[in-house]
Amino acid sequence: MCERVNNSAAVLQAATDGRGVVLARRVLAIDDVSAGRLILLIPKVKLAPQPAHYLVYRAESSSLPKSRLFANG
Repeated sequence: MCERVNNSAAVLQAATDGRGVVLARRVLAIDDVSAGRLILLIPKVKLAPQPAHYLVYRAESSSLPKSRLFANG
């Protein structure tokens, strides 16, 4: 079963619970790696951080003119 989680702590906890492979920031996972609770699957690969911003709102708000104006810039 594939689950989507949007919380760093929950993602790391799922991995330490054996629920699967996760993509996490090294700085957040380093304590678990150092303690042996997690391992680096591909230790030589380092991904460049790519900042992202998400606009989140209730579905019924998507039709409001001010919501569309804000989302479309």
